[in-house]
Amino acid sequence: MRPAMWTRRVLFGLGISATAWSLALATLPPKEPPDYFYLVFFEPGSTELSAQARATIAGAVRESKEWAQLPVFVDGHGDAAESAATGIALSQARAEAVKAELIRAGVAPNRIQRVKGYGNSKPFRPKGEMLDRRVEIRIGDI
Repeated sequence: MRPAMWTRRVLFGLGISATAWSLALATLPPKEPPDYFYLVFFEPGSTELSAQARATIAGAVRESKEWAQLPVFVDGHGDAAESAATGIALSQARAEAVKAELIRAGVAPNRIQRVKGYGNSKPFRPKGEMLDRRVEIRIGDI
């Protein structure tokens, strides 16, 4: 992780030149690719994106722009209250809604490698219905 802005101010305040600062930054290791995913949650039976969901997607868009060479994966999931057939269709529709918002916010469509609905086949945790009604946005090959 690169030093915070306050560190730069402190170093300049101590009389460290811009050249020395540049050399110090050049010796830092490169930033690691992300190894996590973003979770977008939904109300029961809904594919509508809430304000909180849009904020989560905006965070994913910012991160994906920083790592423009990495692919993006969008996986939809449903809860146990949904039947298998309904759950797969609904989780696919949720994943498509998130994909559309990602594209609208500036992610290139060709970067989105997979958009898939899994229904209730991959629960986040047992009996965690709200956590199961989710779409996972993954950046990179995780």
